[in-house]
Amino acid sequence: MDPPIRSDIAEKIAPDTGFFSVWMTVFHEHPDMLKRFIQAFPGTDPNCFDDEGHAVSRPGGRL
Repeated sequence: MDPPIRSDIAEKIAPDTGFFSVWMTVFHEHPDMLKRFIQAFPGTDPNCFDDEGHAVSRPGGRL
């Protein structure tokens, strides 16, 4: 079962406070949280991340 605090962090606290990259760094060992942050932050393209929520290489910065 998923602890409710994970949902609160990913769906309420993180998007309300911002700092996407900080949240991604703090939770870098928790793919479930990374995926939640990717979904929760408006304007974040899920195609820029792998199945575990880690950024994918984009040579030249192109999508």
